[in-house]
Amino acid sequence: MSMDIYQYEKLGSCNRGINSVYRPYEDLANAVILQVVEDYRNHVISQRDMEKFFRSGWCKLLTSVDGEYLIKVTEQVAEDRGNIRRFNVSRGHS
Repeated sequence: MSMDIYQYEKLGSCNRGINSVYRPYEDLANAVILQVVEDYRNHVISQRDMEKFFRSGWCKLLTSVDGEYLIKVTEQVAEDRGNIRRFNVSRGHS
């Protein structure tokens, strides 16, 4: 049985609360941003590429956190070899 997005949203809002439908999208957005941090920390991407991503329109779609703040925190995480999982990139947190 296939479900269109309207039916999926309706099911989610009835059974688990309206925000639960959007949680997978937030999780995916956070995973993309965390991967950029991890790639920079492990020298998979350059500083220029990391900065370009965090200043991009795509990043702005993924999170409302300021790109310059993300650059600063990413550099700190890479420098300190800090725990990347404590890095919260959820919408609305800046």
